[in-house]
Amino acid sequence: CTFDRESLTDGAFDVVMTCPQDDGRTTARIIGSFGATELEMRAAIDQTGSQAMKMTTVTTAKRIGDCP
Repeated sequence: CTFDRESLTDGAFDVVMTCPQDDGRTTARIIGSFGATELEMRAAIDQTGSQAMKMTTVTTAKRIGDCP
């Protein structure tokens, strides 16, 4: 895989990664923001070739306390 873009600035990130496959490629774009106690992230994945697909994900996380 190669990173076509990697940006991490002021608590925000924007990444584009491309992975060649035997008969196509997978491209993932991941954007989001984070702080000391929270994370928000969106990903869009596009795969071409014989197993073509498109997928989107949304992830949110929040620190709720120390581990037991």
